[in-house]
Amino acid sequence: MSRRRLVVVSALVAGVVAVLFLVGFRGGARRDDAGPSGTLALERLLAASGVAVRDGAVPPSPPGTFVLLSDLRTPDQERALLAWVQRGGRLVVTDPASAVASLLGVPLDGNVGGFSVWTGLAPGCVTAETSGVAGLEADSADAVFGSTEPAGAVPCFPASGGAYVVQIPRGAGTIVLVGGPSPFTNALLARSDNATFALRTMGPGPVVFGPPVPPAAGAAQQSVWSALPGRAKAVLIGLCIAVVAFALTRARRLGRPSSEQTVSPIPAGELVRASANLYRRGHATAFAGRLLRDDFAAWVGRGMGVPEADRDRVATMLATQPTVAAGGARDVLERADPTTDDELIALARDIEDAKRAMEGTAV
Repeated sequence: MSRRRLVVVSALVAGVVAVLFLVGFRGGARRDDAGPSGTLALERLLAASGVAVRDGAVPPSPPGTFVLLSDLRTPDQERALLAWVQRGGRLVVTDPASAVASLLGVPLDGNVGGFSVWTGLAPGCVTAETSGVAGLEADSADAVFGSTEPAGAVPCFPASGGAYVVQIPRGAGTIVLVGGPSPFTNALLARSDNATFALRTMGPGPVVFGPPVPPAAGAAQQSVWSALPGRAKAVLIGLCIAVVAFALTRARRLGRPSSEQTVSPIPAGELVRASANLYRRGHATAFAGRLLRDDFAAWVGRGMGVPEADRDRVATMLATQPTVAAGGARDVLERADPTTDDELIALARDIEDAKRAMEGTAV
């Protein structure tokens, strides 16, 4: 491998590693997952604090809390949740791509940013949820919301010109939009004041962790790609990049093909043997026999002054000739197709004999 190609391969491998690292951490959190991206520690923290925690597709009765770590609902399905919030419920959404944000007019505005994987954020607001919270630690790749918020909204934890958390009152309830689930995950819950913020945000309970889509619409609305966990998506993306990298390293250079000269001339007999081997492997005995007879008919036709004559026409013309050679040639042309290698060899031998017999005969 040349030095230039080695540099290209190294750069592509580094890109694959970066994608696996960044996208892997952006995978959706799961409440029952004990890994770094799961939220099992949050469940235990809430339960130890006396909060009732369960999974459910239906929000609890107000003033309970409905948590969506990942949200793939349609705008019509989100409006039903907003109506529930209007009656006094608390909706916590940690998926910045949720349709709830767009319905409420809260745009996305980049990422948290920072040179490290985790970034510390100061509250920057005074609310019940930030009481006793001096700082929050979040994934640097999490999203931030833009400065356009609905009336009464409170942006908190400013980062990169936006807000990592936006609290929106709606009727008798509250909506809390978070730029990502990372502060509530097992990896970060014990860092900074993340645990305190989680307790304040989830409220007194009961707390219900909802699915990404309602069960009745899940089969029709959720695609195969959206159903994959974040780490599985990262692996597939990495494999695609690796395949492209391999194709690039194995491909020829761009531009016109370079002229190549054969090291040594290929004997004509090699082509004949190669073609014969292909016919033999394909068990094309009858086809090979027809080729031999067509070639013999063309040879006879040229000798009789009819170069374009086919096999049947040549056989008809030979029937008018009284010579023994013409009779032998006609017999070869009208013979049935060979079915075995021995019959094919016999046909080729008879054709050679007929040619030699006709070479000295005036047809």
